[in-house]
Amino acid sequence: MSTKSNTYQLGRVLDINGVRQLEEELSDFSAPLIIDFWAPWCAPCRAMAKIFEAAAEVNSGKVRFARVNTQANSHIAKNLNIRAIPTLAVFYRGEIFDVRVGVTSEAKLNTIVRRVLNKHEGITLLDRIKRLWFKKS
Repeated sequence: MSTKSNTYQLGRVLDINGVRQLEEELSDFSAPLIIDFWAPWCAPCRAMAKIFEAAAEVNSGKVRFARVNTQANSHIAKNLNIRAIPTLAVFYRGEIFDVRVGVTSEAKLNTIVRRVLNKHEGITLLDRIKRLWFKKS
């Protein structure tokens, strides 16, 4: 887990409140960061929240999960060009790695997590092909 941000607990989603906290999380390269941009009035956001929290539980200690309430933090959403919710933004070493708009299925979110973890762990496409090849043998 993050050494800078002791607010993370295993399997928990961190609520980001303010630009300073977001900047701290983005500057922490200990693990990839996935942020769910949502609002309390958004029904699809509530559906996404369940999927997001389940993924946080499954990937505890590997990827950091956080959420930003766009109603309370509209300046953050505006600065990151978030125009629709729910939106998932995946950050690797402080840079955007992937963005998904709308409710993302559990399977798709797991694929995204796997992709960013492969990058974080330095696993290349060739490494994945070798794994598949030897698994079949």
